[in-house]
Amino acid sequence: MINLFVIVSILIATFLFNLDNGTSITISTSAASSLGKAHSLNAVTAITAILLATGKPFFGKLSQVIGRPKSLFISMFLISSGYAICSFSNSISSLGLGLCIWQMGVSGFHITLQVVIADATSLRYRSFFSVITNSGWFFILFYFNGQISNYFTHNWRWGFVFFALAYIPALLPLVVTLSFQQRRIRLRNSKSTSSSANLLPKPSQTLSHSLSISPPSTKRLVRFLSDVDIVGLYLLISALVYIFLPIILANQVDNLKWDGVTIPSMLVAGVAIIIPAFLYWETYCARHPVLPLRFLKNRTIAVVCIINYFDFTSFYMAFSQLLYFVQVVTDWSTQDINYYIYTQALTMTFSAITWSVVAFIWQIRWKASVSVALVVRLIGITLMLYARNHPTPAMLALTQILQGAGGGIVAVATQVGAQGAVQGSDLAMATASVLLFAEMGNVTGQSIASAINVQYLPRFIKTLLPHFSAEDVARYIGDPSQTRLLGAVERSKMAEAFSSNMKLLVLPAALLSVIPIMASRFIRDFHLDQRHNILETHAGLRQTQSQSRGSFDSLGDLEDLSGSEEVDVDRISYSHSHSHPHTLDRHFDHALNTYTSIDTLRSHGNAAASSSRNVSRDNENSDDQDSDDIRTQR
Repeated sequence: MINLFVIVSILIATFLFNLDNGTSITISTSAASSLGKAHSLNAVTAITAILLATGKPFFGKLSQVIGRPKSLFISMFLISSGYAICSFSNSISSLGLGLCIWQMGVSGFHITLQVVIADATSLRYRSFFSVITNSGWFFILFYFNGQISNYFTHNWRWGFVFFALAYIPALLPLVVTLSFQQRRIRLRNSKSTSSSANLLPKPSQTLSHSLSISPPSTKRLVRFLSDVDIVGLYLLISALVYIFLPIILANQVDNLKWDGVTIPSMLVAGVAIIIPAFLYWETYCARHPVLPLRFLKNRTIAVVCIINYFDFTSFYMAFSQLLYFVQVVTDWSTQDINYYIYTQALTMTFSAITWSVVAFIWQIRWKASVSVALVVRLIGITLMLYARNHPTPAMLALTQILQGAGGGIVAVATQVGAQGAVQGSDLAMATASVLLFAEMGNVTGQSIASAINVQYLPRFIKTLLPHFSAEDVARYIGDPSQTRLLGAVERSKMAEAFSSNMKLLVLPAALLSVIPIMASRFIRDFHLDQRHNILETHAGLRQTQSQSRGSFDSLGDLEDLSGSEEVDVDRISYSHSHSHPHTLDRHFDHALNTYTSIDTLRSHGNAAASSSRNVSRDNENSDDQDSDDIRTQR
């Protein structure tokens, strides 16, 4: 019964998350425009991207230390609090504060859900369930997102209030269900420990008394801060702030000018002082590093980080100003613009689900898929250079469809491939590290786009419309929808200015998209089969499969969600049985039960900080030999 509750709870939570994700851009843009600060929203978005980047590894560590339920509860509190602040904001500063708090909560929800799914699924099914839970609702909500966005365009405060209240009943069932499961696992483990203790001699009364004393609060706090690597997080945030914040706020704040001394000083401090300090701390000082640099020695992890960084950088450079550009060059309604903005997301969802279904049916290799998908994305970005001067509906839509088709496959394939390249105990932090580099690309892209927009868009407008005053230029940049009130000639000139600005964003984005294509050739290729990672041998897989044909205990033997480090694991088995083609329907039924687990499945994720003794750590040669064996069997 608890398994059904978990599935329903996840569906409810992801439903609202997708509804929010499909309307937040339009509602936030409406809020900033009503405050006359639409151009400042770029800076706010870039700052929230910094928090999103650092929030992924933080919540990855937090879910390991305090458990999944508490991590989700904190995420729920941050999301609701952030939207509540947004609803009462009367300035761009208070709006930005609320969006920053909201973004931290979204970051925690996303990484915690991904870690839970990765813990409970094998490589074969992981991509499918990751996509279904994150974007499966998007097909249903695509139409309603436009209707809701259109309604809240002039009532944006009520939009924030609605989501602030709706997240509480949407996430609480999942938090309560996982907490109940965590309590059940603790009780079972305590009974097992008690049974084992009865076989041992009784310890002395003094020793028993000393062991029963809990550590002081100060020591518990120090241990917690060490577990989440608070120093590493501080240095990482400082590096991102010192490097990207000056670029974002250049010429928007009186003391931040490119020809002054503040921006160069901050950039030098970030690059030459803070980044080396962060690398030294993570390498030699941190007991539980937020970014384990040993992952970079793993070729697949390192290449995936490069791909995600440059792919996200190019995406956000080309996408961040797209909404304002469409407002100026088309006569579409707010509802139609919302449909267009989310066309890429819809295509990403469709392509990701399609690829995931192909992956779990045919157990394909993932390297070629990534390379081809990156080429398709590059074609879509390049077409935007043509579409900016020929903004027909078909051409504008084609650019988003191609980018979404490639981007959806890249996103899910690289995440699953990176998770499969590490052992189970490193899974949570490997996922967080890959997502960290992706969000760092987000920060870079948003920062560059914001800087170009602030530096060049006013110049283009002033050049084409010299009779406009500085106040007029600032007004139309602050609320681009006002350009629709201009005459035909002036609006044509304004569209030309925004088109020239888009060229400066799209051209470098297209050039940066070439780097991931070249990097993808160095990925280590492997089949997305029944294994949880490529370090597991196929012989071990067959043995555990033969042991796992017994009963299924729904979530009963999943990892200790509390993140306890005292749980010992003897082996890992799987929730999938035979691998013959005629049993694919059975695989699919088992896969739909994401949290179903065999009675010997224990915490194999780093989120539970457990160890897997019988997981083979064969070298690459033995892995290749195992791959040959399984191909021969097929």
